[in-house]
Amino acid sequence: MSLADFLPAHYVGSVATSIAFDGTRYFVGGYALNGVTGFDEAVLWVGVPAPATLGLLVGAELLAMHRRQRVSALMA
Repeated sequence: MSLADFLPAHYVGSVATSIAFDGTRYFVGGYALNGVTGFDEAVLWVGVPAPATLGLLVGAELLAMHRRQRVSALMA
């Protein structure tokens, strides 16, 4: 299973760089290439273990925060 499957369609690839487990949920941090902007963006997948797979959600707020930081840095 690719974590890119849990991203919006305009993301063309992803890399997981860290994994944590708090006893209940898995947290997978990394980055993904936004095919629209051409920028790598920080992502956080948060999931609850299921019997056969890990259900994952994208940390959309992290994506938005990273975009705002990148835009601010480009405008400075």
